[in-house]
Amino acid sequence: KTTVEQLQTTYKYEIDKGILDIVVPAASFYPDLESLRQKPDFIYNDPVDRVKWRTKHSYDVAYLMNYAKNRAPYYLQVILFAP
Repeated sequence: KTTVEQLQTTYKYEIDKGILDIVVPAASFYPDLESLRQKPDFIYNDPVDRVKWRTKHSYDVAYLMNYAKNRAPYYLQVILFAP
């Protein structure tokens, strides 16, 4: 919520003009990431936290592509990493 508020303040002009959208999927869009376990069929031999991150990231990209498909022929995805 704080991040969205900061973005709305910082990029008010761009949002008001329709140049920038802030897209936040509902929590119900995602599968239960806590139920993920590292299995032999997961590639890269990643730890469970990394598998969860990759899974969430894949859902994020799919959501964004679906959201953007009728908005414009191109889109820019900006990923913010929190410390």
